[in-house]
Amino acid sequence: MPGEMLEWRAGRTSVCSYLPPTKVLPPPRSVEAACEELDDLLTKSVQEQLAADVPLGIWLSGGLDSSTILHYAAKSHASQLRTFSITFRGRSFDEGKYAREVSRCFGTQHSELDVNPNADLVHATERIAYYSDEPSADAGALPLWFLAEMTSGDVTVVLTGEGSDELFAGYLTYKANRYHSVASNLPASLRKAALACARRLPVSDEKIGIEYKLKRFWQGSLLSADRAHVHWNGTFSETEKRKLFRFADGRPMADLLARMGSKAG
Repeated sequence: MPGEMLEWRAGRTSVCSYLPPTKVLPPPRSVEAACEELDDLLTKSVQEQLAADVPLGIWLSGGLDSSTILHYAAKSHASQLRTFSITFRGRSFDEGKYAREVSRCFGTQHSELDVNPNADLVHATERIAYYSDEPSADAGALPLWFLAEMTSGDVTVVLTGEGSDELFAGYLTYKANRYHSVASNLPASLRKAALACARRLPVSDEKIGIEYKLKRFWQGSLLSADRAHVHWNGTFSETEKRKLFRFADGRPMADLLARMGSKAG
């Protein structure tokens, strides 16, 4: 939950708040009032983030989130703004044209970098693993690395649309949550048959292809609602995870880490 953190100490975990208690305000009286309040909050929030004594820019994808940030930044910033984007030219998921269109609309000084096989992908992956200092399955880390590397040559601070999908339910998986209750009423045998058919569909190179959506949804339909939500937001299924961690011999992860520590010592 926002404002909460998970703390691990002396082998135990606890959840605590790092924010002081706040007074719960009454909900807006109407949709129009809610829109006005949201507009005011976004205006003030972006305006506060623009207060910097170093060069500042905006990561622009052309989507609703980053375009909204740019809209409010342009209202509060007198001088020309810098925007930065990553492109994937020739790919179906390339959003470069949208970013350029939004940039022209707000008159920003726009820079973009194309991520393709000619980029030093292997070296970037090694550096990401080194600086992350932990395993990561986030495929978006690679283009984000190139974006940050390009941006750092011109500005010190950037505003992004990160977190908007969580706040405004923008993830596609939220739709899957709604359909889960309907699908779970179907016989399990029928859902397994649908999954088997989805696995036979040809794989596309789209960011989120229809065959991927169908396969992941029918996999999640065989799980409880909470586990399905985690599955749709993850990368590996439980079966795939067990294959990856086969070396753990089925023992708890804490036991595995203790054995690794004793070998290192």
